[in-house]
Amino acid sequence: MKTLTQTIAKSFSSRAAFAVLILSLLGPTTARAQLVSSGLAVQNPDWEILITDFGYADLALDRRAGFLGREFLSGEWAAAVFYSGGSNPTGPVWFQPQWFFPDWVSNSDFLVEKKVGIADPFNPKNADGFLVFQSVIANKDLRVTMTYEMLDSKTGIEQGTAPASTGGPGAKLTSNRYVYRQTYKIENISGAPLANLKFYQFLHGLQTATSVYDNRDYGGTMGEYRYDNTQQGDVYSFDTRSGEIVQHSDTLCFHAKMTPSAWEVGYYGKRPTDDHVIGKPSVGVHLSVERDDLSGLDLFDPPEDRWVSGAQRFELGTLAPGAMTTIDVLLTIQTSFVVKFAGVNIRAHKFEFKDKKFIIHFRETIGGPVGFILRTSADLQKTPFSSWEQVPVPYNFDPRKPGEFWFEAPDDPPAPRKFFLIQPVLN
Repeated sequence: MKTLTQTIAKSFSSRAAFAVLILSLLGPTTARAQLVSSGLAVQNPDWEILITDFGYADLALDRRAGFLGREFLSGEWAAAVFYSGGSNPTGPVWFQPQWFFPDWVSNSDFLVEKKVGIADPFNPKNADGFLVFQSVIANKDLRVTMTYEMLDSKTGIEQGTAPASTGGPGAKLTSNRYVYRQTYKIENISGAPLANLKFYQFLHGLQTATSVYDNRDYGGTMGEYRYDNTQQGDVYSFDTRSGEIVQHSDTLCFHAKMTPSAWEVGYYGKRPTDDHVIGKPSVGVHLSVERDDLSGLDLFDPPEDRWVSGAQRFELGTLAPGAMTTIDVLLTIQTSFVVKFAGVNIRAHKFEFKDKKFIIHFRETIGGPVGFILRTSADLQKTPFSSWEQVPVPYNFDPRKPGEFWFEAPDDPPAPRKFFLIQPVLN
């Protein structure tokens, strides 16, 4: 955290004293869902993914210096199955019951048999030195044992970025070094054959703007995982080491080595109908999964530049009673950044107290892609500053005066002393 760049205290009446604290950098705030997602962190030195008991993730987070906690995924990593026999589900069934950001409840009928934890306490690490985790879920017909681990590819693996239908040699990026692998072992516990078993993997990256399905063989390390859904987008963040605002180019890719029988790229919600906070998105690839009707679209580049997703379907055949089958998928990240703005420079220059409001006028002189929130506390020693209460008022601006802003904070309830903090946040 950067130090305070300006502290101003002023008495506006015989009873009220106020101080305004300007933070040059507290770090960006990120909108979150009404519910708080959770999961066990499967980590490598560069990033981590938070996996639930059902093999679902809402978050993949940066672990690099300067960007700790920055969200790569903040979307959905989820799986579903469909089959005939047993309970005869009417359509594909998701593993994860409760989805996050946006919050909605799926059609899952799976329950947890073994919570996510170390797979083998006596041999906890794989050959690359990473911990291996496992969880088990089941419904009346299937038991699914899921294994989660990071791998060290040393070189990165190829991420296909050209739509399969365009032909030709294609195009690719090479991922960063570390690879996440999730393995599903699916067992028939129904006591009767289960036919037409299908498995679906779904990916949505919140900040990604394009989604592509590419099936070319680009070779290289782990080149057998050639069936790719690749999602790309740009996002701003603060570099907490310098205070600079940087633009990240992030690529998320899930890879399969089994040939899919169907695929689709498309929306996961669409503005203004969906708000991406609460409620199942009204349009998107997730609905195609639920209908078992993936369209085969292999390039999606929407005008909104936001909320894209992708899925693949795999045919696993018939499972005899007690039989098992296995499928695994990979998730990789490729990320780079450039410095776009020197940082944030806020200067408070005028204060008023009228109509039971404390009015704070301030300037931001660099002009980066930032907004502002106002926090308050009765105790200056209360830290961290992010724990200060957010004042539910917007910042105001005059379009005729670029860089000029003000807050109007109500003096309600009245207090003998208040401290205010202006925090820059990325738009």
